[in-house]
Amino acid sequence: MSCRGSGEDFATVLGALLLRYEDVFRLSLGRDPPVDVAPLHVTLKAGAELVSWKARRYSKEQRDFMAKHVAELQAAGLCYRNPPSKWCSAPLIAKKPEANDFRMTVDVRPLNAQTEHIIWPMPMLEVILDHLAGASVFFTLDFFKGYWQFALDEASQEMFSFLTDTGVYTPTRVLMGGTDSVAYCQSSVQEMFQDE
Repeated sequence: MSCRGSGEDFATVLGALLLRYEDVFRLSLGRDPPVDVAPLHVTLKAGAELVSWKARRYSKEQRDFMAKHVAELQAAGLCYRNPPSKWCSAPLIAKKPEANDFRMTVDVRPLNAQTEHIIWPMPMLEVILDHLAGASVFFTLDFFKGYWQFALDEASQEMFSFLTDTGVYTPTRVLMGGTDSVAYCQSSVQEMFQDE
């Protein structure tokens, strides 16, 4: 293990710590419980209307990717098939820089326009740098499939349903792109580490 700027003892202790808790690190989706914070509850504005998109056309490559991706989400308990859903938004399939690889997002802009926004201060680099003044050891953590780690309140799930060429699916976890997703995840992470 390489820990630039720190001694070999630190690298040894850090390596032992990571191995001790290796069960909390993931490289693929699994049936893990969500982060232990209150789920995201989305509040709609007065007079909000159902969002129901028509199916979009996707290339065979995109359909194949979507089928595999949705099957992985279902197997991990992160979404479920929901034929009676009254809500549905359309997935957007974007090509990743790597060859033949895609990313699926859900176009929830019409839902966002009808959502009461959560207010939460986003971190400012200048303030963070002030907090770090005098520190000599730094590291970063990245949630694997970060938004999928956070539960979506059961009453809010159907609003985030998405339509593929094989049916309507409803997520049980927070989707990237929702009006409240960033503020909710940021506030939840700060809550998790407030005593640290």
